[in-house]
Amino acid sequence: MGKTHTGCISKVEVVLLEDGLHVVKETKAELEVSIMASNEARFQLTENTPMIQEPLRSELSCYGCTEEVEQILAGSTYECPLEVDDFTPSFLKTINAMTLEGLWSDGHRQPVTPFKRFTQA
Repeated sequence: MGKTHTGCISKVEVVLLEDGLHVVKETKAELEVSIMASNEARFQLTENTPMIQEPLRSELSCYGCTEEVEQILAGSTYECPLEVDDFTPSFLKTINAMTLEGLWSDGHRQPVTPFKRFTQA
């Protein structure tokens, strides 16, 4: 990616997936299309994951402000619905193990409440 002295992007190198060619985009229109396509792809990476599909979408919500999320973070008795793939329950247990380790040096778990308030505003 080329940048000017003011920090503006002046060119982007794009790899074409079909044949692996590297193409340099330098015009304003080419840059805009390339950057928008990259951002769109990046922000849609989770759309087909189990957490965003039913039934977990309803149970966990987009903001994670449900009783089920509290159960997962607390390490209590949350049970994934039977329709969920085999990996997701293991993943949720890993999330719980990470939160139990604590994020503060004194061993206290970082509270989720401030984030929940922010996302509900």
